[in-house]
Amino acid sequence: MSARLAYHQGCADHSRALEVSVRTALSFTLSIVAVAALGGAAAADAPDEQLTVPEGHGVVSAAFDINLSKESAFKPVSLSPDLWYGVTDDVTLALLHSGRATTGFLGSVGESLCIAGEDNGCASVYSNVALAARLRLGTRAIATAIDASLIVGDFDPFVLSTRLGLAARLRRGKVAFEAAPGFVLGLTERDAVKRDSFAVPLTLSYAATPAVALAVQSGVVVPFDETGDTYSIPLSLGVQYAATSAIAIAGSFSLPVLAGGDAVPTGADVRTMSLGGSYAF
Repeated sequence: MSARLAYHQGCADHSRALEVSVRTALSFTLSIVAVAALGGAAAADAPDEQLTVPEGHGVVSAAFDINLSKESAFKPVSLSPDLWYGVTDDVTLALLHSGRATTGFLGSVGESLCIAGEDNGCASVYSNVALAARLRLGTRAIATAIDASLIVGDFDPFVLSTRLGLAARLRRGKVAFEAAPGFVLGLTERDAVKRDSFAVPLTLSYAATPAVALAVQSGVVVPFDETGDTYSIPLSLGVQYAATSAIAIAGSFSLPVLAGGDAVPTGADVRTMSLGGSYAF
């Protein structure tokens, strides 16, 4: 292979890795499958769906999460950064702060970094930080991966949880379906903070154009304590724009508790919005 041919092949491989990274970032964050990042017919013909970041590459993302609930708009506002790195093609490690990255659901607000202050709904500036790992199982007809994480919900008192889940994605042309069931179990402060639960985020996405993907997400969150009164069903709408093969901009609107048990506030009065983006390198 000539030096020029090797150079162009290297550029193509790097571009493909960035495209996969952008798709993967959305699997972790907005759960919108960025088929658009591959562009046109190439997306429909792509043989692999990859739920991990390629070896030696990474993705950094951040989003402003804004409370728009009745009588508490902008109380709070948080800025949540997340970082993923591909140790190998099969293993991705991450440092996460957003609720959407640790649970799979859109619509969280008040996570790290909560910047609105205590008077505006922030219990602390820095909380909800997680160390996470994803192991790829398959990439063909249905892409699958195992997720595991340690989540520090608060530092005073020290609230530690663990999450173990499965991510799966099925894509047919411009349409994709993703499910991410997972268990969360409390490790410390179990008597004070009831957080053992099972949750199933379900996301349907559509590549409207070569650069724009749309998504709708729902599912169910089932706490183990007083399940009949505390379960919840969210609803979110999202949009993502692939500005380049490495940069994506995204936004979502959520009703985090559209329906649920008698002990949770349901309906449209509780609502949030998220605006952010990701960069693959």
